[in-house]
Amino acid sequence: MRPIEIAVAVLLMACEPVVHDAPVTACDPIRGTGCGQNEVCRVTTDDVTLCLAPEVLVPGAPCTARSCAPGEACAQVEGAVRCWPVCELEGADCAEGGRCTWALGERWGLCAAPCRLGAVTDCLEPTHCGLSPPLPFTTCVRRGDAAVGEPCGPEAPCDGGSACLDEGEGPRCRVLCDDALVSCASGTACAGRIEGIDGIGYCAP
Repeated sequence: MRPIEIAVAVLLMACEPVVHDAPVTACDPIRGTGCGQNEVCRVTTDDVTLCLAPEVLVPGAPCTARSCAPGEACAQVEGAVRCWPVCELEGADCAEGGRCTWALGERWGLCAAPCRLGAVTDCLEPTHCGLSPPLPFTTCVRRGDAAVGEPCGPEAPCDGGSACLDEGEGPRCRVLCDDALVSCASGTACAGRIEGIDGIGYCAP
């Protein structure tokens, strides 16, 4: 079955005036070079890099452009704000099977990371572990209101635990399953296969 592509909303949290007042510097946010002592190289949209003094936040506070670890950027992806690894779009900088996906310009981007179906700690609200074609793995995507069996699409994402799939009769939400944490309800089995996603299926009678 073919998964339906749904646009991912990405907002880099680097809009503070104090950040924009910092001078543009040709530093490297991954290798940590080009900045002075007690400064960290940060990347913003359009591949702009800045040298900023780090900021320490109280536990539980949302991240800022200054507070993430070196090599990371504070961004809102699908409504969830967290520190994301920075990567080179033409490189292989993402760890643990991730992929450099969300472009910040022509050179730098953010890593999309795999998640585990049914693992509630892998994704922050308001996201859940689902599909984001053409990524070849499950990742955190926006949780929608479309229930299992209902029509879906870019403007009508599926509820948690399901994905928008097209069996040839129009896209509808189907329950995702795998051989690890998520099994199917009584009367159905993890029989369906999803194009381009290894190890993930959908529940079918």
